Amino acid sequence: MRLILLCLISSSLIFLSCGGKSQTPSQVLTQKVDKEQLSKEIDAITNELKEASTAPIDVEKGQLLIDKTKIYVNTFPKEPVSANYLFLSGEVSRGIGKFDQAIEIFRKVHMNYPRSKRAPPALFLQAFTYENDLKDIKKAKKLYNDFLYKFAGDPLEEQIKQILTVIDKSPEELIKEFKAKQK
Repeated sequence: MRLILLCLISSSLIFLSCGGKSQTPSQVLTQKVDKEQLSKEIDAITNELKEASTAPIDVEKGQLLIDKTKIYVNTFPKEPVSANYLFLSGEVSRGIGKFDQAIEIFRKVHMNYPRSKRAPPALFLQAFTYENDLKDIKKAKKLYNDFLYKFAGDPLEEQIKQILTVIDKSPEELIKEFKAKQK
């Protein structure tokens, strides 16, 4: 009986001592964040990921970058670099296979920063991710058409128009059309 009681007390003490050290994201956000230090950390991780660009993205580093950019953007949403950091985290999310997360981040870029130079490519990548990664052609078409409406005249406009002409066609149909044009 004493052994059981001793084990319960020991495990409770271990549990309590570990419990005070972890922090939720909201607790981290309520702490004072050093903007310059956080920016340096984001840039350093970005450079590490770029240096290893020939290999698959390191998922742990990628997630760390996403987490740090989230803290930066939530803490300093009006900073000019926030749209860039958010866009970068969308690209990394897509690169590590978190497609739904990437779509949501790209949506935030073009909704929260509509005048940013990152807004048009964010909407494009949202549609592209639906089309190529999630195979949801209906949502992709809607977003491509939204792009043409919102960002008429953008350099991506012609590419999107081309995509829309072939998005519903099977590979066989495309090959058949290509061969017909060759004759």
